[in-house]
Amino acid sequence: MVTSILNAGGDQPSDPTDASDFVMRAYETGDIQVLEDYVRRKLDRPPLIVSRIPQEIASLLADANEGYRFGLFRAVAALCRATLEKTLRMILQVGLDDDLAVPIVRDDLSILINSLPDRLLRKVGRDFAHEIRLTANDVLHHGKELSEDEAWGLLVRTTRIVDALLDRSRLLKGDPR
Repeated sequence: MVTSILNAGGDQPSDPTDASDFVMRAYETGDIQVLEDYVRRKLDRPPLIVSRIPQEIASLLADANEGYRFGLFRAVAALCRATLEKTLRMILQVGLDDDLAVPIVRDDLSILINSLPDRLLRKVGRDFAHEIRLTANDVLHHGKELSEDEAWGLLVRTTRIVDALLDRSRLLKGDPR
């Protein structure tokens, strides 16, 4: 597994982000399948492209994408949920216009999703956002396993919702970037 590759050669200083070191450890531990799966997932799926997103959100999406490539599908669910929540909190924090209802109880992601007006998140997007939230809850709290395709779908939906939310919020603020 990935853990055995990252833990191999513990007496040597290493940076797990160094690709050549990772490859060498895969050969040393015999976990070549991890590498093959990573490469297949990287080459089989199109890149996820979003426009002009804040670094904190881009970082979460990049981590979710890497988690997908490594086959860490539960991590993908958690990171997709975190990305969605971070995006909603940023939008509510900045405020879009006078009629944006900021919920009193902000600890509940469901309330955050439902508090956005339709001009920001239409019914289809709201349903997808709840699906992301519920799937992540099932994975994190009830031990649900995700297939590779389910994890990819979750990642794609999260990326699309986040991109759309940020674009619409910029337009409402008069920021055409």
